[in-house]
Amino acid sequence: VLHRWSGSQSIQMPISYSEASWTGLFNFSSCSWDSEVLEMLDSCDCIKACCGDAGIAGVLPELVDFDEVEWVKVSKMKSDG
Repeated sequence: VLHRWSGSQSIQMPISYSEASWTGLFNFSSCSWDSEVLEMLDSCDCIKACCGDAGIAGVLPELVDFDEVEWVKVSKMKSDG
């Protein structure tokens, strides 16, 4: 979505586990992108055309726990104080 909004493929923004779960591509057991779902998607022609040889896993954002990201902690402290 960020790529479409910005028109730039170079934006790399992490995504929280909560946000990832909305996609249907998240595996709750392993807290990672679901490899079985990604393999199924990679077999679709539309994904091949969009993502190239890297497949969909090559374009998915990094998963992070935002409670562990420093800039989020600082932002929370500013809004609380």
